[in-house]
Amino acid sequence: MTTLMYASCAAGAVLLGVYIALCRNQRNVKGLFVKSFVSVCYLLAGAFAILSNPDSVFYGIPVLIAGVLGLKGDIYLDQKWMYEEHKDNYLRIGFICFGLGHFFYMWSLHQKIELTAPEHLIPVGFGIFMVVFNLVMEKPTHQEFGKFKSFVSAYSLVLGYTTALAVMIYIKTDAVFALIFAIGCVSFMASDLELSQMYFAKGKNNAVRFTINIITYYLAQFLIAITPAFVE
Repeated sequence: MTTLMYASCAAGAVLLGVYIALCRNQRNVKGLFVKSFVSVCYLLAGAFAILSNPDSVFYGIPVLIAGVLGLKGDIYLDQKWMYEEHKDNYLRIGFICFGLGHFFYMWSLHQKIELTAPEHLIPVGFGIFMVVFNLVMEKPTHQEFGKFKSFVSAYSLVLGYTTALAVMIYIKTDAVFALIFAIGCVSFMASDLELSQMYFAKGKNNAVRFTINIITYYLAQFLIAITPAFVE
């Protein structure tokens, strides 16, 4: 099963290259179709990761559910570029899907650590820091969140919390899965920084940003999807 897990990752990498070639200049339906298969590849990798390590099933199932929500959110975000008249609704739904996905990530991670009351403040505090950082940096980075400020803030909070939680598990247990998870979250952050510029800063949506965004996004998804294989 481990071989099939890595094979799914390799297939996803190839399809990701095809998607970038198709959509680096303009999103299109053909590219969206290919991108959906890239997402199926990380879901397959996650399923094979669980099958390779059956003891991880209760940890792995919420990770898979989060992956499905990521697939749905990504499809909605891509449609934002293709259907301008409904772009705000697609963006809102995309935020909601990804935000819900992080709650399933939290569910998985909390199965692997017992935090003391003071320790709970660390991921909460980092999540709040991410919210403040985004709001403070809005003008210096020439972004205009506008009516999406609450969505950006809520998503920053859950992403910051999840990242800090994974780092805490790694520090306390030296667990490989937690290190991979934390790296995946950092890659999510890198992807979202680019995406934020593309969405909310005028003139910043270009082929280079698109490529960086999509590579770091899928790196995050694949890394987190395979973590069940490394749970002890």
